[in-house]
Amino acid sequence: MFVVVWRYRVAAVKRDAFEAIYGPDGPWTELFSESPDYADTELLRGEGGVYLAIDRWTSAAAYDAFLTLHRAEYTRIDEECAVVAEEETLIGRFEEA
Repeated sequence: MFVVVWRYRVAAVKRDAFEAIYGPDGPWTELFSESPDYADTELLRGEGGVYLAIDRWTSAAAYDAFLTLHRAEYTRIDEECAVVAEEETLIGRFEEA
């Protein structure tokens, strides 16, 4: 299993919109679900408007191939969703030990 972990900081007034976009029924999950190598996304809410999004894939190679194939759609969704998060940070790419 391979995971990509993102950290977000979201203003209180935008949290519902953020959760709708990055949650299990949002456009990210819809896009990623086009790949048989996508497992799921877990969205965790912390204190002070901090969230972690954990995307699970079968492998780093599968994730990278998906990004290459769907770069335009990924970029479009990323630009549309940028307004709901004050901060977005890639924590890292991790493989199961």
